[in-house]
Amino acid sequence: MYAAEDALVFHNIDFIMIAVHLLRKDYARIARCLVPVGAAQAAMTLEQREAMLRRHARAFSEDEVRRKFPKA
Repeated sequence: MYAAEDALVFHNIDFIMIAVHLLRKDYARIARCLVPVGAAQAAMTLEQREAMLRRHARAFSEDEVRRKFPKA
């Protein structure tokens, strides 16, 4: 179930510390705490996990925000 949704599961780190490391852009620390869920994540190297976390944590462009939340 988690693997089908590409869930991100972590160990030895809590929500606050995830936020702190995200603000510091310390994706390596977060990647080391990632528990691989499913074959795709299990096959990733540490560097690939870092890159995935960077993609998930990037800022949305103004165009992406407009498409997601059109004015009523």
